[in-house]
Amino acid sequence: MAKIKYAVVGILLIAVALTTIQAATAITDYKNEFNTKYGTSGTRLDTCGLCHVNPAGGGSRTSYGQAFRNQSMHSSDPAQAFANIEALDSDGDGYSNIAEILARTFPGNASDHPAPAPVLTTITVTPATKSLTIGGTQQFTAAAKDQNGNPFSTTFTWSSSNTTVGTVSSTGLFTADVNGIATVTANSGSVNGTATVTVIMLSPPVLTTITVTPSTASLAINGTQTFTATTLDQYGNPINATVTWSSSNTTVGTINNSTGQFKALANGTTTITATHGSINGSATVTVGAPASIPSPAGTAQVTFTIIDNKTGKPVREAEVTLDGVTKETNRTGQVTFNNVSTGNHSYTVAREDDDHDDDNDDDESEHNQISGTINVTGNVVIQLQLTHNEGHANGHDNNHGNHYGDHHGLKRGHDDKCDHDHKCESRTTDHHDDDEEEDDDS
Repeated sequence: MAKIKYAVVGILLIAVALTTIQAATAITDYKNEFNTKYGTSGTRLDTCGLCHVNPAGGGSRTSYGQAFRNQSMHSSDPAQAFANIEALDSDGDGYSNIAEILARTFPGNASDHPAPAPVLTTITVTPATKSLTIGGTQQFTAAAKDQNGNPFSTTFTWSSSNTTVGTVSSTGLFTADVNGIATVTANSGSVNGTATVTVIMLSPPVLTTITVTPSTASLAINGTQTFTATTLDQYGNPINATVTWSSSNTTVGTINNSTGQFKALANGTTTITATHGSINGSATVTVGAPASIPSPAGTAQVTFTIIDNKTGKPVREAEVTLDGVTKETNRTGQVTFNNVSTGNHSYTVAREDDDHDDDNDDDESEHNQISGTINVTGNVVIQLQLTHNEGHANGHDNNHGNHYGDHHGLKRGHDDKCDHDHKCESRTTDHHDDDEEEDDDS
């Protein structure tokens, strides 16, 4: 009796094992059929989890596995059974089984599905608003995006809501025709974007602002500066207008009322004004002594100012020689020697009068040469007067000079040679300013 019991148990175990082997074999066969039909071998769908909740196979089925199991021929013709359920949406996620298989997502898992196809969602027109005058134009552009905010490629149809106010071309170019408001629309399918255009008629242009350039200037005495005026209408556009120039302090400097050329006369500050009717613009001029350039220890800066003794005007292109180094005066009669060692130095001043400058055209006589010595103890400005040779055979040079330093007070020095026709005179000053040109170091 015991032998019979054991025999029965053994037969049952063998039956269970055979059933398990048969089921596993069936699962493997179905998976191979699926991979062969859809080319999914080696992909994420190459798993028993395609049809079973347990990726290892067996047990409860997914919605896709159940749909396959419901096909009567699933055992005899698995390929046909898979084909029969391609159009179904087994997991109800909005995508057919075949769409998910091709996208390599699980057709039995509602949370695993293909990315949605991009769909045109918004169109933005730029600029969103624009004001134009009659006859004006504006190029509008449109940008399309999908539901994820990514650029979307499409074509646009442009239109104007009021073609009397203005029209828009197929490329988005709007042309204003009459006063009013129009909506510009860029359309693609059922999606569109809009912009608003306001067309106005402008009032006649009138002068509203005058801007003087430069707005500030710093000059030395006898220096010049030409100012210019920019005239604009109420729309910020240039408008023709003639301005009259004036200086608030004519002691400090004067300005040509038509050309805008200012000339510095004395230390101080003045306001330059350009006026047209009730509109004006202004600039500020400061006239003062030129700043000294710091010199290395044991050296100084020596500046010569050459004046015509008859006209009182600066002498331009006078040749000043200091210790063998020759330079020419600038248009304000100045020339500077930098890094001059302290101590005694000799100088000469000569003027070639066959090439007169504009400042001295009223006198064609020759100038006499000046020579002398200076004791340099610090930065110094030396003012010299060039006298005229009036053609006297026995004439002599009449040479005068003043010089003053940064820290040494006013010093008076002369190298006077006077004949009976020329009265010797010395001129000293307690301040001197000129628009000095840049000179190389001596």
